[in-house]
Formats: sequence, structure tokens, C-alpha cells
Amino acid sequence: MIAVFIYSSPPLRIELCWSESVPYFDILPPPLEFYREWICPNKPCIIRNAFNHWPALKKWTLSYLRQIMGSKLVSVAVTPNGYADAVYQDWFVMPEERHMPFSAFLDILEKKITSPGVFYVQKQCSNLTEEFPELIGDVEPEIPWMSEALGKY
Repeated sequence: MIAVFIYSSPPLRIELCWSESVPYFDILPPPLEFYREWICPNKPCIIRNAFNHWPALKKWTLSYLRQIMGSKLVSVAVTPNGYADAVYQDWFVMPEERHMPFSAFLDILEKKITSPGVFYVQKQCSNLTEEFPELIGDVEPEIPWMSEALGKY
């Protein structure tokens, strides 16, 4: 399989600029530098403390999410093993998409009920704005530093 080959092939990993570790930043690099060094070559990094000021970090407890989102129907992706768009038992599988109350999704995450598969909430183009507008006030509508890096200003 391709994934096995890539992970077991250091020369290919080096050629693709992949490393076995992901660097951390404690201070935001200048947007243009970040664009050149990380976005263009599609290299991963972790920026610590970039969102510490967001209310979501304090507010988004399970009880808060149940209170705000509890009975709302949301799209939940389900895969056999947590990998989406991947090979599973000789088949290429995409996640099954189920609609369920958010509280039922939380029950599965908290193991209050059992269900086979790995359940997660995700969407390609912002399910926050589409399915979770109740939570938008807890985050910034955009990240100015990233908007500058991507030339959106």
C-alpha cells in the first residue's frame, strides 16, 4: 500500500520534505515568512498559544456543548478505524455520514452508549458556520495573521 511505502521509505520522505517530527512555534513568524516556509511547501507545524484568547477554550465543556447544541441535528462522519478516504480490508472507503442529535454524538464520545466505528464531526468547508452557528461567537470569524499570510487583506 502507498501509505506503508511512504512511511517506511526515508529517501522518499526526505524528497517530499517530510520529517519524523513536527516543529513547534511559541511566537508567530511573520506572515510572509510563514507562507514561504510552511504553506507553500505544505509542511506541517504547530503554533502554540495562537488561540488562547478565544472564549471557546474556556466555554466549550461537554456540559456547555450539550446545553447549546444538545438536540440539534448534525452531520457525523463514521469510519471503521478513524481513517477517512482510505483503504480498509482491501476496499477504498469514504466515511459514512449520519445525521444525529449532537447530544447522541457526545454520548458516543463519552462512551455512554457503544456503537461500532469511529465517530467524528468534520466537513471540508467549515461546518462551524453551516452546522454550528450557535458557537461562532466563541471564536474569531477569521485569523488576521493567517489572512495576511494568505493574502486575504
